[in-house]
Amino acid sequence: MSIYDEASVPVYTLPDLLIQEDGLPVSTADTWQQKRRPELLRLFAENVFGQTPPVTGDVGFEVTGEGTAFGGRATRTEIVVRIGEARFHLLLYVPTDAPKPCPAFLGLNFLGNHTVSDDPGVTPVPQWKRDGEKPGVVYQLPATPRGDQASRWQVETVLKRGHALATACYEEIEPDFVGGAQRGIRASLPAGGDAECGAIGVWAYALSRAMDCLEQEPAVDARRVALIGHSRLGKTALWAAAQD
Repeated sequence: MSIYDEASVPVYTLPDLLIQEDGLPVSTADTWQQKRRPELLRLFAENVFGQTPPVTGDVGFEVTGEGTAFGGRATRTEIVVRIGEARFHLLLYVPTDAPKPCPAFLGLNFLGNHTVSDDPGVTPVPQWKRDGEKPGVVYQLPATPRGDQASRWQVETVLKRGHALATACYEEIEPDFVGGAQRGIRASLPAGGDAECGAIGVWAYALSRAMDCLEQEPAVDARRVALIGHSRLGKTALWAAAQD
């Protein structure tokens, strides 16, 4: 439930970032890393995002397409990330002439990998969507035009600066509507019981698996990957980065 009227917000007291649950102050970096940081992560898991599922051994990566893009200025790799019986598609661009391994941006997109640029080589994949004309949902190829979100992603600008870019569509991971949890990767994840994560937790989990994939990519410097996102996918990027 969203509350837009501040007068409707109950009285609350935010925890002090630098006071531990036992009342002692955080006075050293080691105390922060070993005690206070885990406390805050637990508070967010218990009260906001839910408990992120553990990583199982049933995760794999398969390259399904490779080619050049943007007049040869980049290589394009399409990768299927498999989690049990579920999967999602990761799109990776690497600048051709940049020193390797290169730093990268990683983030989820709203409308499909084919929308982040006008690259004709990107394969559109079906997504679960709410049917705008009648109740229910449909699984179909997205109607959003190729390159529809290009102004937001600025892929060629990123590549010209010597950075790689990787993205996947959040709707493919867990559809963003009531009941979407039954149609994404969640069914292949260990059940969380009362602490089961919400959609942001599942999207964050998928970002971490995408990061696992990038760690196996020789052209990408896995020590220099920045997570990005907008709105609920911005929260997803922050939650994934805090845990990974």
